[in-house]
Amino acid sequence: MVAQIVNKNQPNFTSIFDKFPPQSMAAEEAILGGIMLDPEAMGRVTFLSPEHFSLKPHQIIFDACKQLHEKNLPTDLMHVAVWLSDRIDYTTQNKITLLESIGGQLMLAQLAEVTDAINIDQYGYLILKKYALRCGISVGYEIIRLAQEFNP
Repeated sequence: MVAQIVNKNQPNFTSIFDKFPPQSMAAEEAILGGIMLDPEAMGRVTFLSPEHFSLKPHQIIFDACKQLHEKNLPTDLMHVAVWLSDRIDYTTQNKITLLESIGGQLMLAQLAEVTDAINIDQYGYLILKKYALRCGISVGYEIIRLAQEFNP
């Protein structure tokens, strides 16, 4: 009887670990596309950092836009593509450019087709919210890991 009560009160971790982390692909794509279409858009999302984006290619593209913006260079499709093609992705074993690692010019072109920059600042706040939730989940995972390692 005691075993049944204990098991009944145990959390079901499998359902937690099977879910995607909080993210908004639509908002991320809208921001990246908007930045490449509207020269003023990057100035409206300077509060974002690459790590706020959930996908590595989105992080790389945003970083390129941010660095171009900081140098007072355009963040249009061509400038972003050239910036990415001039840099090597050292996180891969093969020496490929950052442009290749994000999926090439086709990826950039698809992002530029998706959106406009009208609500880009609101999309940025949505991305921040999703990032904060992912951070909370990460802390939770760390607590679980530490609890599993703890042996009094």
